[in-house]
Amino acid sequence: MFLQYGRYLSISSTRVGLLPPNLQGLWANQVNTPWNGDYHLDINVEMNHWHLEAANLSELNLPLAELVKGLVKNGERTAKAYYNANGWIAHVITNVWGFTEPGESASWGIANSGSGWLCENLWAHYAYTKDKKYLKDIYPVLKGSALFYKDALVTDPKTQWLVTAPLYRPKTPFS
Repeated sequence: MFLQYGRYLSISSTRVGLLPPNLQGLWANQVNTPWNGDYHLDINVEMNHWHLEAANLSELNLPLAELVKGLVKNGERTAKAYYNANGWIAHVITNVWGFTEPGESASWGIANSGSGWLCENLWAHYAYTKDKKYLKDIYPVLKGSALFYKDALVTDPKTQWLVTAPLYRPKTPFS
């Protein structure tokens, strides 16, 4: 029942050629919406899309791909200005105007893994569809995000893992 409800919410939230759903979907009934009507990239947008491929709603991932492609140019400037890194970055929030800088609060706004999360969703669409035309279209986006993390990740002295810096852990079941 929950899967069918999730499918219904997704189908009623977007179509190819439209914007992907944000936290409020299409149902925000005021100008000043909760969370500014933006897209939260610390897991919320990703969770709106994780089920789409398995739920046979693959085409509903395409609006997210278009939004992400629109972040690249601004994200390249942000990567250079904040990290002196190549590639592109999106922090914890974005909007339809391509906002990629850190969010307004230091306690959460520094999360710099939004573009990584987004690219995982883009890759999942290819993994399910094997659509080579789509892969050719999104490859520069995936590569640009990888270039950013190649330049910006640092080695954690304790674990020797490559991690983002400053370190921020988004909302997870393990928080």
